[in-house]
Amino acid sequence: MSFIIGNVFSFGEWNSSIEIVIAIVISIIFALVCSYIINNDIIHTFLRSKWITRETSYIKGWYGAFSEHSSQYIVLHLKDGRRIMGLPEEWPTQPESGVFQLSHADWLLEKNKTIQLTNVDTIMFKAEDVFCVEFIMSVEKEKMNDSHK
Repeated sequence: MSFIIGNVFSFGEWNSSIEIVIAIVISIIFALVCSYIINNDIIHTFLRSKWITRETSYIKGWYGAFSEHSSQYIVLHLKDGRRIMGLPEEWPTQPESGVFQLSHADWLLEKNKTIQLTNVDTIMFKAEDVFCVEFIMSVEKEKMNDSHK
């Protein structure tokens, strides 16, 4: 195939400088593809579908749960009893340390009333202040707020 392309169109003379450039480009592409496959649980998803393993490629189950639900709203239940709902932008790799960063956040009050944080772009909480995390089913936030009023 390369002989056919070379006869139709020439990309230039093949020398050691071109070999280095091509090797670097191929290495970068290979690294990006491998990184994508590993960080998106592609290999383990395939292996789980064939009943070869139950494992994920994520660091911990905690991190995997957030990776799989990152486009869903979550509710953080804080140890002091408060609750806040928002879209997770960042989350800790472990439940004991790190921070949660939420966008489009609302405080949840008793009887499911909300206080919208209209002037807040993102809000962060220490992982150690969070008691538990709820992953909200695929429901638009506006619909959820309407049904709780």
